[in-house]
Amino acid sequence: MPRLEIYTKYGNVDHVGVIDTLGAMLFPEDCKGRESFVLRNRERVISLQDQQLRRHGADPLKIPPLNSGNLLIELCQPFGGLTALQSAPSLKEIEKGLPRRHWAGSIAGLILILVLWMDQVGLRGSLKKARAIVVDLKKEQEVGFGKSPRSIETAWTRFRSVAHLWAAWEWWRIRRESLVAAGKPDVGDPLSQRAVESFLAISAWFLQKGQEHFSQGRSAPLLDPESVWTIPEELDDLPTGIEFGPLPRAALETLCREYPGSVPSDLNAS
Repeated sequence: MPRLEIYTKYGNVDHVGVIDTLGAMLFPEDCKGRESFVLRNRERVISLQDQQLRRHGADPLKIPPLNSGNLLIELCQPFGGLTALQSAPSLKEIEKGLPRRHWAGSIAGLILILVLWMDQVGLRGSLKKARAIVVDLKKEQEVGFGKSPRSIETAWTRFRSVAHLWAAWEWWRIRRESLVAAGKPDVGDPLSQRAVESFLAISAWFLQKGQEHFSQGRSAPLLDPESVWTIPEELDDLPTGIEFGPLPRAALETLCREYPGSVPSDLNAS
């Protein structure tokens, strides 16, 4: 099983750890694409660091630990070195395909959220029910890369191994929007250095619950322990938990239409 490794040898999370996390989220099934994404973004981080040092009057070439050439060699070494960097597509070319990957990942995360949400409110959550809800949700949106049941199913299949990471991303986004709307402080970007450990702790919760969920008639858990991207062991002891609250009205309407009798009358009336 693939594992996220985000900590430096000093026990902290730096820009590289954040890049590697996002690389796994966007390219879970594409090793070559993930490596190109990581290499080009590591190169970008070093370039930005150089620019910042020079703005403050420092010469990175005269500071051995910050020498951009040395750093670039060190950061590229796990992925084939400078030769791999030189043969990788440009960052601009890589970024062209990211919106579609982001869309598919968010779909997988939303499906996982909905399955666990149904479980939490006393309904029997399932992959089919969650997909039906997402299909209805996407029909109401003017933009996107697919609204058909087939496109939604394909997104889940391709990004299932990182669905817990995208579920945390989507949950963070929902929480962030609600806090800002209520006039409360913005919790910021989940993949900032300041927030990434909290983000991954939430991901670990979704991973655990996804591995504990067995849909009716299924012998395998919703998230396969052998294929999912696992969370760094350093985060195993971070306490977290999510209370979803009532299932949204639109979701209940979809369940009542597609699965008659699946929603108790008292829950549907609430």
